[in-house]
Amino acid sequence: MKGTTKAGGIVTILGTRPEIIKCSTLIPRFDELFRHTLVHTGQHYDWNMDRLFFEQLELRPPDHLLSVGSGSQADQLARMLTAIEPILIEAQPAWVLVQGDTNTTLAGALAAAKLGLPVVHLEAGCRSFNRQMPEEINRVLVDHMATLALAADRVSVANLLAEGISGGQVRLVGSTGVDACLRMAGIVGDEVPHVDGIEAGERYLVATIHRAENTEPEIFAGLFDALCEVSSLAPIIFPVHPRTAHLLRGRAQPESIHCIEPVGYRQMIGMLRHCTALLTDSGGLQEEAAVIGTPTFVLRNETEWIDLVEHGHHRLVGNERRRIVDAVRCVLANDDELRGMREPVGLERGGATERVVEALTTHQSGLSVSTKEAVA
Repeated sequence: MKGTTKAGGIVTILGTRPEIIKCSTLIPRFDELFRHTLVHTGQHYDWNMDRLFFEQLELRPPDHLLSVGSGSQADQLARMLTAIEPILIEAQPAWVLVQGDTNTTLAGALAAAKLGLPVVHLEAGCRSFNRQMPEEINRVLVDHMATLALAADRVSVANLLAEGISGGQVRLVGSTGVDACLRMAGIVGDEVPHVDGIEAGERYLVATIHRAENTEPEIFAGLFDALCEVSSLAPIIFPVHPRTAHLLRGRAQPESIHCIEPVGYRQMIGMLRHCTALLTDSGGLQEEAAVIGTPTFVLRNETEWIDLVEHGHHRLVGNERRRIVDAVRCVLANDDELRGMREPVGLERGGATERVVEALTTHQSGLSVSTKEAVA
């Protein structure tokens, strides 16, 4: 397509670390090609905490820092809508891009749709089919507001079509999370991250827990008991999410569990490359582990990345202590099974960044590429 001007432009709205990561390859491309405004809502963290991610991913600072912070669903959404609306009115973009399934995603899409601005949803069509999850509600609502639904895989495309979303609105582009992960893995190389208490070359596991359903006190107690038992097989590095930290206060833990502060993207990718296995309820880490080839136990009863389970790379083990311990013990005792789980999957989805740019510039949106570079 021949380049013209930066007319129309695009506003990208993000607010959490997974969104920063998955938009990290798009932001410089949008800056280069379009009139681009970057909005950071500050959904969970202040800018000082997110600054490390921007620095490691070599991103420029956002144009707007809203510093919304945490709160109840309704309060957080209200504050986001109030702050986002005047930015969109001033920018009048050809597209408003949101990613994933957070409250930021919903607020950005709703503010744009109410103003009659076209919404593009990156990572559209993911479904856990569990409407008790706030993230599932967000995904469904945003997909049905979107003018353009950009899906990461064929399962997601099928989900969108089954819900009556027009095929003309759906594009299979792959995952920008894969592009970001491959880029960071190349930067990290064979660099081994240092963690106090873990000897060089020692076998270890990585665990993360943060989802709302897993941070209910009773559920978390069982999950942490499972980690304690599993840590007798191999020590566990446990970066503690702010949502989880208060649940650990006063709780006894073995020396084989190393609780640390949340880590930057670079260190997390390094740990994934060198650990024996990952235990997580994070959607983003499931995908990154698959790209790198890290055996993964999903601490949930369902996952939106079911294709990774069906490929045999991940094990869906739920959040009950006995089931988790039995699954991890069985796999760690079987080198052949571990090797099979290490086979990377999802690499064929690399290149999503350019497919997103192409989707935006070929759809009837009024968005044009810069004369600096045309997109074929």
